Amino acid sequence: MKSISQETKERIKREIRERLSKEKEVRKIVIFGSFIDSDNPADIDVAIFQDSKESYLTLAMKYRKLTREIAKKIALDIIPIRADARQGVFLNEIESGSVEKALKAIIIEKSLSFKKTHSILELKYMLSNDGINIDLPDEECEFLDSVYLPSKYPIMSVLPEFDPDFNICKNGIEIAKQVISLVEKIVQSED
Repeated sequence: MKSISQETKERIKREIRERLSKEKEVRKIVIFGSFIDSDNPADIDVAIFQDSKESYLTLAMKYRKLTREIAKKIALDIIPIRADARQGVFLNEIESGSVEKALKAIIIEKSLSFKKTHSILELKYMLSNDGINIDLPDEECEFLDSVYLPSKYPIMSVLPEFDPDFNICKNGIEIAKQVISLVEKIVQSED
């Protein structure tokens, strides 16, 4: 995308909020990522804190439909976040990806400085350095990084040498739920 002025960014943020905040389950909308600090963002990351019982996919599709006109101008990464997401083997990447996005949402929401990273452990340390404690053991951060990062960002398109089994995925989802619950409490503490 071409350079975007601050005025245009504000208009896009307003439009996103207007389209999503009318939904009764939406509690908070956090816009973050390169859209915030780059003149040439590739996309807009949108964390939608909500309390719906709908599935992740149903909500993501609903929110994408509501923001379709905006997505015609710039790509949107829509992330519905809630603590009680349905369990399932195939939700591992979604949930672990949600941990990364949720931690980044805190950084943006609190206007903290940060360097670009996809590591859950590194994000946890960045937050800790700014006085925000994420009660997640380093081993669990490393677990998420070991399962999520190779599947999301494979080196030279080489996939990991294993497929996570049900227990690995279940563990990842449980950790993700714990982190997302913590993030919701931190974000709500400002309201």
